[in-house]
Amino acid sequence: MIKITRQQYLDAQAKVVEERGHDYVYPDAWRINETCQYVYDGKPGCIVGASLAELGVPLVEMHKWEGVPASSLFGRLAHEKVLAFEQGTMELASRAQSVQDRTDTLSPRNWGKAHEASLDEAVNYQF
Repeated sequence: MIKITRQQYLDAQAKVVEERGHDYVYPDAWRINETCQYVYDGKPGCIVGASLAELGVPLVEMHKWEGVPASSLFGRLAHEKVLAFEQGTMELASRAQSVQDRTDTLSPRNWGKAHEASLDEAVNYQF
């Protein structure tokens, strides 16, 4: 079982944002019914999938749960004993996913903004 803290999740997310670029936008072509995929074409897909993969969560485990929100993904991975996470970690991932998945064209939905939203959410938890 992989155990992650809020800080580990934020660090992993910061790393994938740095790798793909602050202005990276998740491609609409990769979406299924307007929902991001955690794994796309055998590689980490959305910001949550990429962050969890960075922390060692197997892609095959995430791929089982395509189409569910991050909160459900975390719950299902925990139920299957793939992942254990510190309170608040799921909320940080959910916040990033909600910004990434904005579908209106007036709101920027790049990964830099998604990560900033996670950092804003993090103030609700003591580190």
